[in-house]
Amino acid sequence: MNLPMFRLARVLALGFLVLSTAPAAADVSQDAQTFVSDNGDRMIAILDEPAGAERSEHFYNWLREVFALDKLAELALGPYRQNASDEQLAEYNQAFADYIVTTYLTRFNAFTGYSFQVGQAKPMNNNDVAVRTTITDQSGKPIIVDFRVRPTGGSFQVIDVVVEGLSMLKTQRDEFSAVIQRKGLDGLIASLQESSLSQ
Repeated sequence: MNLPMFRLARVLALGFLVLSTAPAAADVSQDAQTFVSDNGDRMIAILDEPAGAERSEHFYNWLREVFALDKLAELALGPYRQNASDEQLAEYNQAFADYIVTTYLTRFNAFTGYSFQVGQAKPMNNNDVAVRTTITDQSGKPIIVDFRVRPTGGSFQVIDVVVEGLSMLKTQRDEFSAVIQRKGLDGLIASLQESSLSQ
């Protein structure tokens, strides 16, 4: 094959590759948007319920289903996970899950009358998708919230929430690191447990 023909074949091959992968990427982004839209509507519906034990239980179940709590716990702990014992990790994972559920319940407890709109979805390098949403309160003030979701078992789970450019995962990782440096991993676990009980 001469050089011009080789170049033509290479261009055609690259073009075929782009055409064959683009629909798949588009499908993943669209599926991620649908996942965030459906579960965002569920969240708003739960928050519109009368305050009380039943709404708290519904929110608890929603959060555990939608968020990848085990992965979030791993990412929030960062490099300190390497030196932790199996017993410490088990205790930490449970304390982290309880802490996240309790914290989000406390923060969202007064949220009623909010509207939720899904915008653009942006694929990321590691197969995650960042889905931009706008949450508007009763006064009409918009809040930009990006949900970073990861494909899991035919669906998705949330592994980070970025509110107005601030990553909640990064914030938690920084806070956890500061506590571990002062008190060690056992100190962090105790702090998470205490926070869950006090809220």
